[in-house]
Amino acid sequence: MDQISVVIPTANRPDALGYALASLRAQDLGGRIQAIVVNDGGADVTEAVAPFRNDLALELLELEGNRGPSAARNAAMDVADGDFVTFLDDDDVLLPGHFDAVLPPLIEGLADAVYTTMLVSDVRAEPTAEGYRDARPAFNYDFDREFLQMANFIPPLGLTLRRTGPDWPRFDAGIRLAEDWELWLRMDREGYRFHHAPAATAVYHRLPRHEHKADPTEAESRAIHAFQVGYSHLCDLWPVAAGSVAARGRALVQRAYEIGFVQLDQHKTALSPFWYENVLRVLHDQYSGALAEADVETALQKAVTGRE
Repeated sequence: MDQISVVIPTANRPDALGYALASLRAQDLGGRIQAIVVNDGGADVTEAVAPFRNDLALELLELEGNRGPSAARNAAMDVADGDFVTFLDDDDVLLPGHFDAVLPPLIEGLADAVYTTMLVSDVRAEPTAEGYRDARPAFNYDFDREFLQMANFIPPLGLTLRRTGPDWPRFDAGIRLAEDWELWLRMDREGYRFHHAPAATAVYHRLPRHEHKADPTEAESRAIHAFQVGYSHLCDLWPVAAGSVAARGRALVQRAYEIGFVQLDQHKTALSPFWYENVLRVLHDQYSGALAEADVETALQKAVTGRE
């Protein structure tokens, strides 16, 4: 039977890790899952993984120092025994039936990488569809090479790769932000076939992270700035023709960042918790012709700030 290796990088989130592992235990795969937890220089997770050792084929790798998500995922893939590898970050969950959605096109050889629609939530619940009945669908785009040049619409959560050779594709260990986008761009160039399974089978958490800081909006601004730097760096690594459709899309993403910094730095107001998902929707609507050019700025303002 086909085996699935699930790659789980973690760093200083042992409570969240328990939810991620519980969501794997809920999958009906009859012992076909190899769970590889990589502690990326964080607090000890021995107690967090202990309750799952009897139910999952679980390996725990310990890295010295925080080496970043790319290096952590690569370390797991070095020991992955499966016919397929799936990515699951420590603060997210897979819902029951996830592998029923992603495995058929991989087993049949119709695709090399399959991702699903997912739910986004700003609260954590038990990893069941009922627990997340109020979460909103997101990242529900069929694969489109041109759209991928504009922004990443495929989070690593739940994406599953079919082993097509002796080695898995590797993340660039020198990239800590937008590392997944860089790998998808590289894989697409190398001929990997991506497929979107429309079922909503995973939950991507947008939990509040800065509300306890002395200056929450300043902390959020720093975090968003880091992502903007990462986005700009990837755009430099993967240039597109000036004036192209992709270049226009990238300019809209940069405009969204500008709007966000005005909101945070001048108005001292937090962004919408789902601002990135909202911006992707505006970007896709503009790209597909569903949004008139004259309405793009207003739509971006609402997407980022959550206000008309």
